[in-house]
Amino acid sequence: MKSEIQKIENIQEKINKLKLKQNQIEQEITNCFSQVLKVTEAYQIDFNIMVGGLLEVIENIRADPVKKESWKLIGENFCKTKLNTHKKRSKTGLKLEKTYV
Repeated sequence: MKSEIQKIENIQEKINKLKLKQNQIEQEITNCFSQVLKVTEAYQIDFNIMVGGLLEVIENIRADPVKKESWKLIGENFCKTKLNTHKKRSKTGLKLEKTYV
């Protein structure tokens, strides 16, 4: 009986650690998107237009694997050049934890 309770507690602990890790990854992605918006001065674009564009991109990614690969390369190049350059020059102290390549 004790060992079963211990197993359940261990599993619950692992679940909690995974949820924490998921939250950290989601925050890193959010920070990265925020930096992209800042670097490209996209905050000047109407929010609903950006959301509509993002939804179209998601739909296209699911429908066309060739576009997916093309956009992946564009994103990798952007992250290597623009975001890293911006990170070095940033006076806000913000930094990307990871480059999503």
